Amino acid sequence: MILFPSFFIGAMIYASVGFGGASLYLTLLSFGSTNHDSLAVTAMICNVIAVLSSHCTYLKAGYLRWKSAWPLIVASVPAAFVGGMFKTSPMIFALLLGLSLVTAGILMLLKFHREDEARPLEISWNFGGIAGAGIGLLSGVVGIGGGIFLAPLLSFRRTGKAKEIAALCALFILVNSLAGIFARLMRLGTLPVDVRLEWLWIAVLLGALAGGWIGATKLPNDWIKRIIAMVIIIGGINQLAKVLW
Repeated sequence: MILFPSFFIGAMIYASVGFGGASLYLTLLSFGSTNHDSLAVTAMICNVIAVLSSHCTYLKAGYLRWKSAWPLIVASVPAAFVGGMFKTSPMIFALLLGLSLVTAGILMLLKFHREDEARPLEISWNFGGIAGAGIGLLSGVVGIGGGIFLAPLLSFRRTGKAKEIAALCALFILVNSLAGIFARLMRLGTLPVDVRLEWLWIAVLLGALAGGWIGATKLPNDWIKRIIAMVIIIGGINQLAKVLW
């Protein structure tokens, strides 16, 4: 039963900053499951539910910059599909997931620029192509949406205000998650969803609705983000331990 409140709180916090939360879902689920395709699909479905809920709020508030979104989407969706078509061994999956989670957790702890330092959110086709393809490929293989990597990258470039980045990341996560899900459906002929976990989708939906409203109206508490980051890092270390020890 601890998973329900964990997924609700996680979805609420992640949605408040435009993320789907797959990194946290994968962390929590990985402690009790070894089927990596099932882990990835479950996390990506939760991603889709979360970002659809929160993205509508950001879209309605006018934060999405479509002109900046297209270079990333065009590059990332095919890459995420290719990544989802890869059949990885449990060891390689654990290694990639562990490294991704540790990196994502560390990036969550960093803040690269203040709101008043942000330049307009403009993404060139060169940058969007490279960043979109790279993050999309990793997203498809591991089963995340990629927003957890895109947001710090944009922040590092001092590009875009926080809510504009959140709106862009929500769309980025949505399309990459759908591409990854479709790729696994094509490769496996079915979606390996654990029916015992379907009730978690309700927790994600409710949490994302709350988080989308919070994110569009006020900033989330930094200390909560730090706790989530540490949980993700611990989950990443747990995955790496399976490979290294």
